Amino acid sequence: MVEFNEVLTAFIPAVALLVGVIAVLIIDLLTKNAAQNRKWVVSATTTTLFASILLVIRSGDWIASETAIPMFKFGLFYQIFAVIGLAASILVSFSIAYDFTVEKDLGVISSLLLLSNIGGVMVAASNNLLSLYVGFELMAIPIYGMVAYRKKSREAAEASVKLFLLGALSSGIIVYGISLVYGATGSLSYGALSLSGADNLRIMGIFLILFGTSFKLSLIPFHWWVSDVYVGAPVSMVNYLAVASKKMAFTFAFQMFMIAFAKDTEIWGPMAVALAFLSMVIGNGLAAIQNRVMRLIAYSSIAHAGYIALALVAYAQATSSEQQALALYAGILHMVANILMKGSLIAGALVVINSYGNDHIENFKGVLKKDPIVGGSMIIALLSLIGIPPLGGFVSKYFLFIAVVAPQTAYGYAAAAGLVIGSAISVYYYIRFARIIMDEPSSDIPIKPATPIRVLMLILSVLTVLFSVVAFYLTPSEIFETLF
Repeated sequence: MVEFNEVLTAFIPAVALLVGVIAVLIIDLLTKNAAQNRKWVVSATTTTLFASILLVIRSGDWIASETAIPMFKFGLFYQIFAVIGLAASILVSFSIAYDFTVEKDLGVISSLLLLSNIGGVMVAASNNLLSLYVGFELMAIPIYGMVAYRKKSREAAEASVKLFLLGALSSGIIVYGISLVYGATGSLSYGALSLSGADNLRIMGIFLILFGTSFKLSLIPFHWWVSDVYVGAPVSMVNYLAVASKKMAFTFAFQMFMIAFAKDTEIWGPMAVALAFLSMVIGNGLAAIQNRVMRLIAYSSIAHAGYIALALVAYAQATSSEQQALALYAGILHMVANILMKGSLIAGALVVINSYGNDHIENFKGVLKKDPIVGGSMIIALLSLIGIPPLGGFVSKYFLFIAVVAPQTAYGYAAAAGLVIGSAISVYYYIRFARIIMDEPSSDIPIKPATPIRVLMLILSVLTVLFSVVAFYLTPSEIFETLF
């Protein structure tokens, strides 16, 4: 029987997040001035996230066994993906501080942010479909409230309702798929699922789980909600959707298909190819015709979800453990690179939108001359999103390309073709956007001061440039030995 202190030790990062939730709510009650409220709430939120990251990193020294807690596994996989989600949320915390400058109750939205991260930590640690799904829903449900935080905004309310309805639909599909799998196998444990044979009930369950997960990942053709939500939600919440919750959703997908259904790649592999190909090509194609920056970012995010989904494709086609390692490693690299690129781009968009009041692309004309740090950081992010060497986007796309072609299969070559085609299409609209940022200003409206955001964008830009050093220093085989 597991003792309480063992459970507490294993879940100490989640406990720290829960303490942070209580702390920011108390601070929210005690501070009435909007400026003081924002300062203390954001400081407490950021400190909590940093503390949770440190606790996750140190968790291996405190837990007697990775599988000491039933239904969970606290290994390197957990540490990597938990840190990715928590670190991405720190960017969101800074965005909240700049986005909500007049609101007096930031404790509400910050507490929802921390609650969502508790779910993300559970997803990363899960070793059973039940705990995986519960953690995933705990991550997703607070987002509905975060998107609708501006209660008087009709667009925000509409975005939240649309996200809630489609989120509930996709969750129902996933639950139904899990129930079919349980009916076919009699177990929800990853280990038992990997030993079970295939039958019609199990196959149907896997397909339903894949379809429901595709809604969460916004893969085409399950992407209908994305553009409206990105336009209607507060920009800082778009930052969370694009750089944090999306990465937690991919953690869910990797857990589900690379571990739980690792022996069923012939069932979900071909569908993963189609979803990734369509997302890369159509997502970039739709982004190329947008004149509103938030819609451009929305469809760009769909395309990059397709890029990360290539890790699933490569894993499904892999014929050796080394190729499986390369697939997962490439997926991790693009997740991290995407946080740096999209985090910087959306932070810049937040600064400009707050200065002009809307997100029309022409408002970004001359940003480089008005604010060199904001404009320059956005240009670096755009070049990285294209995949210009030696920036982070190039490195991660390079590893994804190598991973999908390494098995030398038709499906792998098709996925690689989608990567090339999608990247070629993206050159047009990313370069167009970068050119607008570098143009002469068309108005004398100044960019509002945003020192914390500017510092954050500068740090993200430096990390984007230095990303290749870290990526090529690590080796997939060394990661794979302890990852699972």
